[in-house]
Amino acid sequence: MSVAGLYLHIPFCHSKCTYCSFITGSYEDLLVQRYLSALLREITTTANLLSPSARKIDTIYFGGGTPSIIAPDWIERLLNACYQHFSVDAKAEITIEINPADINPERLNYYRSLGINRISVGIQSFIDAQLKEIGRDHSAQQAKQAIVELRKVGFNNISLDLIAGLPNQTLEQWDYNLSNALELEPEHLSIYLLEIKEGTTLYAQIRSGRLEKPDEDLAAEMYDKLVNKLVGNGYQHYEISNFAKVDSQTHFYSRHNTKYWLDVPYYGLGVSAHSYQDQARYSNVKSTHTYIEKIENSGQAIAERIPLDNAEQIRESIMLRLRLIEGINLEEFQTRYNFDIMANYKEAFSELLENKLLEIANGYLRLTRQGILFSNEVFVLFV
Repeated sequence: MSVAGLYLHIPFCHSKCTYCSFITGSYEDLLVQRYLSALLREITTTANLLSPSARKIDTIYFGGGTPSIIAPDWIERLLNACYQHFSVDAKAEITIEINPADINPERLNYYRSLGINRISVGIQSFIDAQLKEIGRDHSAQQAKQAIVELRKVGFNNISLDLIAGLPNQTLEQWDYNLSNALELEPEHLSIYLLEIKEGTTLYAQIRSGRLEKPDEDLAAEMYDKLVNKLVGNGYQHYEISNFAKVDSQTHFYSRHNTKYWLDVPYYGLGVSAHSYQDQARYSNVKSTHTYIEKIENSGQAIAERIPLDNAEQIRESIMLRLRLIEGINLEEFQTRYNFDIMANYKEAFSELLENKLLEIANGYLRLTRQGILFSNEVFVLFV
């Protein structure tokens, strides 16, 4: 079995972004203490239910929400619990998501002392008016200064998040955001096309007419500019939304996120977190209060377990691997799953190949640049 990854969800924020559909809430001291105590217990319970071999992990990811909102000594307690109850690889990738507004040298040095070696910075835009519009609580200058401070204390694996297709965002503004990101020379960039999800503030703003729905053709132009500019500046485009520096010694792919695309086990702990193990998907309850109560009572908060039969596992694996720019090694896939993709999807794929949404090159089936823009139309075949 491939070595698993561990995800810890911290569902607290200073304020909620208008586009956010994740399970998050405001920081309330008593609630935070109860939640983190529950998370400690879930770490123990989860590990105890696993076999010794399944407890081997080589990535730990603190996501949210805003993990940097909580006191660093809580991060230390959570990490200590992971090391106590799991077998953590000596060269594990340990990531924490941070908000630029939370950065100070003392906190960053603390993170370094804990063995955290990868930082994901939620920037989204380098234009203050856009940041304010979407509910971010930091400025563009704070974002830039955060990277300076990270470098000062010795972090050399930094990822930046940006969003394309924000309301009223122009192509020129998007180019400005990309240029500012490149000036900071991050090792990794995660760049997402804005998704408007029901239940978010942004959805309500657009539905009420306060904001116009972002133009899909413009978003496609932004994506083209993104790929051309980043690849032209030496970044490798390795997944639909992700770019990394690569040299002869190493690459800066997100090792943790790559597990999601390669059918590797991962354990998601915390409210609404998802796990995948033994050909089954698990998800925790979506209420923070319910999560705490369930963990306090039983040590578990699983709301749903979905077993996957062989056909479902194959469909999911095809869809997730197609997110990778290199695509699917057809021979390797057939060996692993005893399944010939091209024979079984001959009719469906013939149209996609003819329309140049998919291509086969050097034994790999992959999305074309056009196919990436219309990836949802491709992926619907496997849902």
